[in-house]
Amino acid sequence: MGRKMVNKTPAFVDALVQVGVKRLMKAPITSDEQALSAMHDIASAICRIFERTVLYVPINAEADRVKRDHQIAADYAQDGPDGEGKFTYHRVQSLATQYRLTVGHIYIILRSLKALGRQSPARGSEVRHPAAARHASADQEATAECG
Repeated sequence: MGRKMVNKTPAFVDALVQVGVKRLMKAPITSDEQALSAMHDIASAICRIFERTVLYVPINAEADRVKRDHQIAADYAQDGPDGEGKFTYHRVQSLATQYRLTVGHIYIILRSLKALGRQSPARGSEVRHPAAARHASADQEATAECG
């Protein structure tokens, strides 16, 4: 039976910040030599803290995804280059092709931004898939507002 993997990255980042702040607050850095010396001190301290530890630092793709998702929302609020109207299913299809995602994924992105209250460019727009409107009961609202 193998050992359970523990994500040590948050502890590494916390230690790096704590050690870095402590060292940088010791004395002001006014030259390249002092900066180099400070970084060596910080690196040495981090190595001592994490010696004999296997550490995997994953790629930080979350920031790129958030930026892309907000760009999709902004693009959705504008007419497409091929004449697709803003806030339409055809615009969603165009965005799916442009961003190499599925139509369903585009709708998920738009809904999640709506839920987070971060989608100001597309205020008042519909983000429901056309099939969802066909299956909605008569007393349910046929559109969902963004924002």
